[in-house]
Amino acid sequence: MAAVRPLPLVRRIAGLGEASPGAAFTIRFATATAAAIWIGQLPGMVTNHSSWILITVLMLAQPVSGGAFFKGVLRAAGTGVAALVSILLFGWFSQSPPLLLLSFFAVQVVGAYGFSGPRYQYAWFVFAFTTAIILADAMTGGGDVETVAFQRATMVGIGVLIVFLTDSLLWPARAERKLRLGLAGRARQLAAELRAHASTPGEAAEGAPSPSPLAGQLALLGPARSEIGVSPHDAENLEHAALILEAVAARSRELLASRPAAPARGLEAVAAALEGASSALASNQNPEAMGGEIDAALREAGADAENRPLGDLVALVKTLEEVLTRLVSGSASGSATPSARRPERAHPGRLSLDPFRQHIALRAGIATSATLLSVLSLGWPMNSMVVPISFMIASVPTRGGVMKTALLVSATVLLGWLLADLAIVFFHTHVGELPLALLAPVLIASVLAWASTVNPAFETPRSVGTMLALLPVFGGGSAPTDVYGPYSTATYMALALGISWAATRLLWPATAATLFRQSAAGQLDLCSRVVAGLTRETDPDARRRLIGGSVARYAQQAARLGTLHAQAQAEPAERGLDASRRADLMARIGSLFDAVLGERGLPREFEEALQTRFRSAAEALRGGPLAESGLRTASEAMAVALPETRSRTVARQLELETWLANWREAEAHG
Repeated sequence: MAAVRPLPLVRRIAGLGEASPGAAFTIRFATATAAAIWIGQLPGMVTNHSSWILITVLMLAQPVSGGAFFKGVLRAAGTGVAALVSILLFGWFSQSPPLLLLSFFAVQVVGAYGFSGPRYQYAWFVFAFTTAIILADAMTGGGDVETVAFQRATMVGIGVLIVFLTDSLLWPARAERKLRLGLAGRARQLAAELRAHASTPGEAAEGAPSPSPLAGQLALLGPARSEIGVSPHDAENLEHAALILEAVAARSRELLASRPAAPARGLEAVAAALEGASSALASNQNPEAMGGEIDAALREAGADAENRPLGDLVALVKTLEEVLTRLVSGSASGSATPSARRPERAHPGRLSLDPFRQHIALRAGIATSATLLSVLSLGWPMNSMVVPISFMIASVPTRGGVMKTALLVSATVLLGWLLADLAIVFFHTHVGELPLALLAPVLIASVLAWASTVNPAFETPRSVGTMLALLPVFGGGSAPTDVYGPYSTATYMALALGISWAATRLLWPATAATLFRQSAAGQLDLCSRVVAGLTRETDPDARRRLIGGSVARYAQQAARLGTLHAQAQAEPAERGLDASRRADLMARIGSLFDAVLGERGLPREFEEALQTRFRSAAEALRGGPLAESGLRTASEAMAVALPETRSRTVARQLELETWLANWREAEAHG
């Protein structure tokens, strides 16, 4: 019997239950905002602190459900620790204001140091500003510290619960699914590039390579790990797939520029394998179609001994096939692909502090303490946003980042002020008429949420701007009767911005270009360690673990390098290190690292000569002298014994040293 096709009306009704990602997030954000306002107006709620429910909702809402849950856990942890620390500090030093202020400064320093680190930044941020809010309320007589701490923790918990429920019930957007689709798209893109080159082998691709999506993919891994149903094994394999695809991209660029050109059959086979990987990622199925094509590519690579990049590319795609197979099977054994663990410290039992992060932490502590003292000395009522804004600006490490953040926060404050004035004029008389009064905040929240889905740059206006627009009218027990509420908030923000801006200009100022050079030097140090490890390590599994961990560290460094490169656009560039040279340097170091990973082992004297050149180049990037290159002589001496090594790693290092010499010359005459 033939299947009955659904009627058009039935299909339309079924379609009403679906929503695009942008529309779904807009609905979730607006619903959570309305729920926070409504719950805050319920009888029995603490009117002075019910606004924290709304603040928590606006800060936690994320386009992906795992991201909101993960951020909610960090906010809850930071709030709980801050409440406990505030109670202890106020109990110990309430009778000694200088010691209490000193302890406040110490908390801000610790929070800023953690905030500038690589892990759980949001928890450190919440810990710092929540402690400031609780202690400031206690110092200005806003309530007993135990009561304020308990109320703060309770309201934050209610806000976290609201966000969790709306994300779970209203079209949840899974970060794991988004990451899979992003990886599938990247695999299709690489396959298309290889097919295009195979069809026109005489025309090499020109211009800069397409930007890598690796930073965004790694950012989705944290939310994906927090989602229910995503095991650590799945998240680890997705991370491996992302890193392998970027290695495939680097190998492909080298392959397409190689002479002699790679055989068209080999390129077609690898492209077909990547398309199979794309389908496997999107559908969560075994990449069964990859096997025969890869075997053909291996035969092509074996027959063409001069084209080593094709063989390396085939090996990478084979590894990708193994990762995807384990991802589907759920096997936790995975010795073939190494775990991307964090780099081990040189002295596990010794506490090692980063001097640069120490300076940033001290600067944030001074700025936030000065902001708090200024508010107290002026006799103003304490505003809950003044210390977080000061902390947010003072903790940014570079001048370019400070300028960008300050301009964004200033624009957001003005936007929130304007929206709050409009809400006061048109809606304040209806605040008590729930739920009709919720139309205004739902409209404001919906517009800003939709804008943030169209352009991620609107994330801060969506969260902070919505908060500044809604708190003066809908955040407390009663609505203001004029525009003094938002005007007061804008004045507090201006004070915090001014003090923190002055701190960033006077206390340990740093440019993004300077940090960019230091980070690039760190990548060369990593290349040196990889060469040493691969030369001394003979066990295949140990070599794979070394390569996997090194690729993960390099990916993290590359993401930081890209951020610094973007921040440097907003500050005067160093002489000779403009945007084009920074982009060229990133590409050259990436090509060098890719060549280093392909080493099969070096004689000791050659490995030592290569490491000497790596250290020399790193010191030159840090500002030291650029030594004359002795690598060319060493490479000529090893030409007969190591022709393949000489054609890759040595050539890339020589190109980098030429770049360094040209940069120094431009710097001297710029």
